[in-house]
Amino acid sequence: LAAVGASWLTQRRLVTDLAQAGHVAARVAEGRLDEVPPSTRADEVGDGVNLVRAAKGDAVAVLQMARSSGDFR
Repeated sequence: LAAVGASWLTQRRLVTDLAQAGHVAARVAEGRLDEVPPSTRADEVGDGVNLVRAAKGDAVAVLQMARSSGDFR
């Protein structure tokens, strides 16, 4: 019974973290670049969150360069 409970808690945490990363990725895709996703995991889910964070940083840098050159307002 304890193993079932531990398995359920692990699955619940994984699904919650994946859903949160998905919501952050969607906000970044919408152009809401002020969102910084949390990255507290040291596994594949954490790697995915870090990739979203890196993509956000790259997008912010590109927008700042475009704005400073006058190509984008």
